[in-house]
Amino acid sequence: MAAIYFERTRDLALVRELIAGDARIYDAASDDSAPARDVWLPHADERVWYVTASEGERLATLFTLWPDNAVCWQIHCTRMFGGAVARAWRAIGPWMFAASGCRRIVAAVPATNPAAVRCVRAAGFVEFGRNPRSFLKRGELVDQILFGLSPS
Repeated sequence: MAAIYFERTRDLALVRELIAGDARIYDAASDDSAPARDVWLPHADERVWYVTASEGERLATLFTLWPDNAVCWQIHCTRMFGGAVARAWRAIGPWMFAASGCRRIVAAVPATNPAAVRCVRAAGFVEFGRNPRSFLKRGELVDQILFGLSPS
């Protein structure tokens, strides 16, 4: 098994393909207000970090990170399954802490996505609360579980 390699990408066509190119991934990540896949575009804002995670020559996943402020960043991931993705989740925190001014990473995971909840927990993120009825999916308001990771 090769090491996980991270790289910030500014290739918005690649980002669009990785997020909106697969109906299952886009559906799992989006809420009812998201635009249709065929018109969705990634944010071109330089503050947003699109980070590819590869294992050897194989792309494992894409993380999207953006700062809430100078030290606290939100994270999202395009894929939540597979061994390489789990290894990438475990390694993204230390990489971001070294590569940026980030000192806290937070994730809001819909409670209806147990695979994502398991993956984030396995990566060492700690649950710190819930945002009740804050995610609209197929007409149903669901809770988001709030997770955070800080350098050890």
